[in-house]
Amino acid sequence: MMYEPPPLRMARLRFELRPRTTLHLAPERRGEVLYGAFGTILQRIACDPACPGPDTCTRRQECAFAQIFEPASPAGDRFGARDARKGFLFRPPLDADPEYGPRRPLIFELRLFGQAIHASAIFIDAFRRLETSGLADRGVDLVSVLSLDWTGTSARILFEEGRPTAAELQILDFASLMRQPPSGERMRIAFDTPMYLKDRGTVQREPALPALIRRLRDRISMLSLIWEGKEWQAEYRAIGELAEDAVMTVENGGWNVHARHSTRTHRNMPVEGFRGTVTYDRVHPELLPLLRIGQEIHVGQHVVWGNGRYRLLNA
Repeated sequence: MMYEPPPLRMARLRFELRPRTTLHLAPERRGEVLYGAFGTILQRIACDPACPGPDTCTRRQECAFAQIFEPASPAGDRFGARDARKGFLFRPPLDADPEYGPRRPLIFELRLFGQAIHASAIFIDAFRRLETSGLADRGVDLVSVLSLDWTGTSARILFEEGRPTAAELQILDFASLMRQPPSGERMRIAFDTPMYLKDRGTVQREPALPALIRRLRDRISMLSLIWEGKEWQAEYRAIGELAEDAVMTVENGGWNVHARHSTRTHRNMPVEGFRGTVTYDRVHPELLPLLRIGQEIHVGQHVVWGNGRYRLLNA
């Protein structure tokens, strides 16, 4: 095989937030709101108000905000996509109902990678502080935090009844995904959140397999370098070339765009990407483990909000 299992570890944390009053969150905004709330609280806790910013922070080596939100790595510079360098992502629910409240809590997953796993207590503490600062201007209570296994069924309780427990996180690796047998040369993939890919300088309005594989290859390598301090042993060019023979058929869906307002730049910005179901024929079997890993780590733009999320429908 032309690549080893990535030296990357992951932890899955399931949060339950209970709004005290009705809270409206459209599906496409949930990840942005969770990310923004966490960032605001962490900056308030960790940063000196006079700090010029993470890039020039004189104490960035011990500043939690700089380390988590603006990880610096010369090795990661060649991969671009600053937001994709972060060692975490939010996986909000995808259902269409926008209304949450005392009888319908907001349940979402946080995924941590490599050394970011050791910052889990910071994430838990930040969401506990939403009790006073609120989420989208609504008061919320952190009910529980669970650490999940690969199946999402076995859990350890990390937080309940208003305080953390002594339980340890379950830390997962990707070796088991490498050992599963291939399922044939035809793959069906459902892109559940906007998939925005750039390949060789061109935006992919439809997610061609070579673009998907190359960006996934780069993301695995970048996360391993930045958050594990290890290089993924793989034949990088050959991996990209393996996907060139695949034939893509779009079954349904297309390009989606919605607007968001950036509180950092005070500008309205589009969030866009492909959503729908695609069939790929003539998929080389050595690519299947990478696609399985991609289901878990997401790929493309705005992955920290939960974008770039997909499911293999026949793997």
